[in-house]
Amino acid sequence: MRFKHQRGIWKNSAQADLNLSTDDDFSVRLNMKTPFDILRSGELNINHKGQLNDFESTADIDINSKKINGIAKFSSNNGIQGRATLTTPYEIAPKGIQERIEATGHIETPISEPVSISFMFNNNNEQGNTYRFQTQAELTYSGTKQHAVLANFHHAGLLKAFTTSADVTYNTKKSAVQVSFDSNVNIEGKATLKTPFMDDIVLSFGHNGHPLNFKTQAGLTYSGAQQHAVLVNFKHTGVLKAFTTSADITYNTKTASVQVSLESNLNIEGKAIVKTPFTEDIVLSIGHSGQPLNFKTQAALTYSGRKQHDISATFSHDGSLKKFSTSSNIVYNTKRVTGSVLFDSTNGVQSTVSLNTPLTKPLRASFSHNGQLVDFNNQFDVTYGGSRMYEVITDFKFQGELKIPVVGITYLQ
Repeated sequence: MRFKHQRGIWKNSAQADLNLSTDDDFSVRLNMKTPFDILRSGELNINHKGQLNDFESTADIDINSKKINGIAKFSSNNGIQGRATLTTPYEIAPKGIQERIEATGHIETPISEPVSISFMFNNNNEQGNTYRFQTQAELTYSGTKQHAVLANFHHAGLLKAFTTSADVTYNTKKSAVQVSFDSNVNIEGKATLKTPFMDDIVLSFGHNGHPLNFKTQAGLTYSGAQQHAVLVNFKHTGVLKAFTTSADITYNTKTASVQVSLESNLNIEGKAIVKTPFTEDIVLSIGHSGQPLNFKTQAALTYSGRKQHDISATFSHDGSLKKFSTSSNIVYNTKRVTGSVLFDSTNGVQSTVSLNTPLTKPLRASFSHNGQLVDFNNQFDVTYGGSRMYEVITDFKFQGELKIPVVGITYLQ
């Protein structure tokens, strides 16, 4: 069958061509041309093949060179299978527009009771970054509604702050998920899962502050009680030369903490404390005072309820290069090492070196030089444990005149 109609309106005209074929299957083709901007040109092609229980239908629409394509397939030869696809250049659900799709089906066979199927989809894409939809499906057979599914979804907000909720109801059983998040000022979030098979599961978390002073917490609740709770605190004040830092983490009722302090504007004083629920406190302290040639340094480490390591070192130097005294003292717990150096060259040379350790007896070495180049006395001795081990005495005296002849010196120009 072919139909053609053309009509002129003053200088404008519209034309339509219609082809209809119903030989075996079914097909329709329609072409239109109008003088109106909304539909300058249009083309519709519909093809249908098959019977009611097994078919394939396609539809192609071209409006002003914008194409819309739809395909629907259905078969009940081996179970029930169906599929529908729509392709369009237009926005299906623009903001502020509600879309609703409903479909029902009814199947009757001589070997079973009637079967009814219903489906509904309701989409609402609202203004203000809000989106929601609802889907419902029901299956009725044997005279009663056997399966019913209802799904709802709602989302509002942007990535920095949003709320999302979804729930699915199957017959009388309902499961739901709720998520909220806000990071505009601090960070707060919560997720809740509800099912008919167990108690609610709730995850919450929060963070506030800045990188040098903040608090972070998280909690997980299930089986009717809070099972896991974590709290973290961190605080830092001061600059590199003088600061205090503290941090603690609590898991349920167990807390571990660290505290560190340092002061180095004049002397150096530092302390670090570690506290845990599994061990006694661990304390490390350090100190340093004085100048490069006259100072005291100490450090101590305490754990297991008592001071385990204690070390100190002192050093002193007094005098000039011609006459000075130097002493040092190192103590580790109860063990001590001392040393000293005495030197005097204002009238001859007098020098003494002493060393005391917990592993050896006291050691002392002395050296003296008196006199001039041609008349002098040297003494050197080593004492170990109060007993003189070595002694060397040298006397030198020269009398008379020493002459050295010089022969054959030639000066070169």
